Amino acid sequence: MSDPERITDLKLEKPVQPQKPPTRPAFGTMSFGSYAQGMGCGLLILIAVGVGLLLPSLARIRHRARLAEQGGATSWDAERQRQFANKLEAQGLKREAIQAYEQYLELADPSASERANLYYKLGKLHSELSEYEKALACYLKVEIADPKSKLADEIGPRIVECWERLGKDIDAQYALEQRAALDKPKAPKEKRGAVVAKIGDREISMGELDDAIQRMPWAASQLKSPQQKLQFLQQYI
Repeated sequence: MSDPERITDLKLEKPVQPQKPPTRPAFGTMSFGSYAQGMGCGLLILIAVGVGLLLPSLARIRHRARLAEQGGATSWDAERQRQFANKLEAQGLKREAIQAYEQYLELADPSASERANLYYKLGKLHSELSEYEKALACYLKVEIADPKSKLADEIGPRIVECWERLGKDIDAQYALEQRAALDKPKAPKEKRGAVVAKIGDREISMGELDDAIQRMPWAASQLKSPQQKLQFLQQYI
């Protein structure tokens, strides 16, 4: 077979070229319709989320409005709030009872005695929850609300206990001494030794003079005899 005939018998096929992926238009060349459609979807999502957050609040508002229409605006008064707080405390719901008692104090205008009793109750509840700073504040409020409260004898040990639980032993000791001083009846001051001087209506005994000199180390080392001490005293009278 001749060369021209061989060439005509060959089937020449066109090479297949790989297809390029479609190119997306850049942001600046995006059509206004496509851009607006994307923004619209985003706004719809934001609106849906906002409505979802608002629905529970709106439901609570409608529920309160229905209760007010059915029972009147004053159906839940201070007395009901107090009963509610007592019931919570009886059920052992201490934290909820604390909140309910505090709301009762806002609603009602209790007497000084009742207010002191409630602060004492709140103090005990906070102590049972190991909230000793809050308990201490409540116990101190008892004294402010009713200085003549019959709970005074019970408050002192509880205040000391709160300070100890907070790791402040010095404050606890001070509170204990302060309570002891308040409870101790005032007795007439005994004279310690002979009266050695008189300033106005106040008499100074030899024992008081000794105490004053002992608080001054430089004087205590020099003034040994009673005569020296009296001479020293005469300089300041």
